[in-house]
Amino acid sequence: MMKTSQYTPVRPPRGSKVSKDTSGRLMNIIAELSVSKNNDDRKRKMQELKKDFDACDGRLVELISGHREQLSITMESFSKISAKININRQGCRLVTEKLTACKKLLECKRDEIRRLRAESVEHREVINMLREINDLNQVHGNVEAYMKEEQFLKATELLVSSLNLMNGKLAGAEGLKDLKSDLITLRKKLHEKLVQEIHKHLYMIPDNIFLHKNSELDNRSKSYEETFTHIRFVIKLPAEGACCDFSNDANYKQIAIILKCIALLDSLSETVEILKENCSKELMKIVRNSTEVMYGMIPQNSYACEIQPIFSVTQNKNQPEHFLLDLLNSILNQFRQVAVNHYALLDNLERISMTKALSDVTQYEIADIYSKLQATVELLSLIILIYTLLLLNELLQHLQKFQLLSLTFHHFFSAKLLQEQKKS
Repeated sequence: MMKTSQYTPVRPPRGSKVSKDTSGRLMNIIAELSVSKNNDDRKRKMQELKKDFDACDGRLVELISGHREQLSITMESFSKISAKININRQGCRLVTEKLTACKKLLECKRDEIRRLRAESVEHREVINMLREINDLNQVHGNVEAYMKEEQFLKATELLVSSLNLMNGKLAGAEGLKDLKSDLITLRKKLHEKLVQEIHKHLYMIPDNIFLHKNSELDNRSKSYEETFTHIRFVIKLPAEGACCDFSNDANYKQIAIILKCIALLDSLSETVEILKENCSKELMKIVRNSTEVMYGMIPQNSYACEIQPIFSVTQNKNQPEHFLLDLLNSILNQFRQVAVNHYALLDNLERISMTKALSDVTQYEIADIYSKLQATVELLSLIILIYTLLLLNELLQHLQKFQLLSLTFHHFFSAKLLQEQKKS
């Protein structure tokens, strides 16, 4: 029993193969029997076959009896292996059927997942569009708030991004036409505000240089000397061809921000044309404001002549001397500051034009500013000359009236004297 339990079937060598010629041998025997001429040959052949069969049968019985235990173990192992193979084959068949069913289900689920994914993408896009539309409804108020706080860069970026959105992804939304037209109107309003700011930084800043008509109450609270202290020093203009250092200039930084906003609005060329057109007007405004500030600081009862406010020969103790010269120096000093501010403007314009490859901006040069300044100074000189001539003419008229009155008094008293002499 111990030997039986320890026996393990041995697999025959890989190279040894059982002969498969038995069928051919049988056919040869049948052929020999069929061609035999008499029964003796057949009997003899049959006896030989029987003898061989008996020998083989005996050999087989001997082998079986000698290896009975091994054969029984082998047959038992074969039965177990065959049973396991059948079970595994059945399991594989079930797994195959399940995999086939899963494949069909996965194909159905895949189509459903694709459909659901497409729907989710559409829904997410719709939600994003609704959120963007809701944000667009608040753009106008936010831009107005930024403009009041003078946060022009935030206002411009918000407005430009909103317009790009409406011209891009939301271009086909028919219900946004009114909102789009409203934002376009707001864009024009913002551009006008930026142009006003750039004029302010060119012709009104710094406050200690420029005289403002709107600050009349402040001017009244100041003396003549306090108001015109800035004429005691002369603003230096950059040398021709020299590079200007604006690193510490706050006005330069503000101009840079405003020009960046205008560039985002794609209105830089239009703004340059507006600046060119309004330059002479702004220079004359400086002259008018300075004259009115000067006029407001001199008592009006100081003037005996009819020509007001500053071209009068009448002097009294309340009237500052040489105020016309002070006024001219103040205006010229403000003009120099205008030139310095334009240097800052042109430097920023050059930077932006190089970045955005704009050719129209380069046509605005400092020579244009100096020509406008010179033309304004010439016009101012002409006005002063005309007022001076009118003043001299009025003075001559006053002198002629005084001479006529003197002659009348002289004739009257001369006649009285002659009458008294005749009576005596």
